[in-house]
Amino acid sequence: MKLPQIGQMIWLSPDTSADDETKKVLKSRIADFTGDAAAIELPIDERTKCIERAKTGSMWNVWYMGDDGLRHDFRTEVMGFREENIPLLLIKLPELRDIVRTQRRSYVRVPAEVEISVKSQETDPVCHFLARTINLSGGGLAFSCEEKYPLKEKQLVSIWMNLPSRKGTVAHAYSTCEITRIEKKTDFCQLVSVKFLDISEGDRQKVIRICYERQLELNKRGISDS
Repeated sequence: MKLPQIGQMIWLSPDTSADDETKKVLKSRIADFTGDAAAIELPIDERTKCIERAKTGSMWNVWYMGDDGLRHDFRTEVMGFREENIPLLLIKLPELRDIVRTQRRSYVRVPAEVEISVKSQETDPVCHFLARTINLSGGGLAFSCEEKYPLKEKQLVSIWMNLPSRKGTVAHAYSTCEITRIEKKTDFCQLVSVKFLDISEGDRQKVIRICYERQLELNKRGISDS
C-alpha cells in the first residue's frame, strides 16, 4: 500500500450522511508533503468548475489510483491552509493500514433501462439518436438501436445519460465511450456495448448509485419470488 505521490491527481467528497446525488465531487492534485499532512491544490468542483475552499476541521473522503491500477480510499481532515505562490489546502495523511484498496474492474453490470443520447464523434457521416440501455455499470453500458445507424467497433461516441432515482429525481451523466462490441440481434436491431473512456468521478458515482438501486430491486424480487 502506498500514499499518493507529488503531482498525483486525487478526488474528494464531503464525509456526510447526505445522499450521493447531492454530494460534491472535487478534483485536486498533491503539491507537497509537510509532516503528517499533504498540501494539495485548492479542489475544483467537477460539476460547476468552481474552486472549493474547505473549512478547517471538516472531514472528507479521498480516493486516488495506485500504481497497481486499483482505487485507494481514505478518510481525512482538513488541517488548514498554506499560502505560497498559490494557496494550498492541508489534509491529514492516513496510516497505511487505514487505506482501503478497491478493484476498479469489480463494477457489476446490472439489467437497467435508462434513456441515453448517442452521438458519433466522426462528422462523416454524423450519427445522433436516442436509445435505451439494456444493462449498465460503473465501467460502461450496452444499448440496442436500429441497424441503420453506422456504428462500428472501436468507434468513439459521446453518450448522455438520464438516470432516474428511487426518489423520483433524475440525474444526468456524460462520457466519451469506445464501442467494444456490436452484435446483430435481428434484421433491424443491433446490440452495442461500450466502455467509458472519459467520465468524471462525479458522473461515475451517479451511474454506480443507479446500479446499486437496481441491484437492491433485483435482490428483493429474488427473495419475494423464492
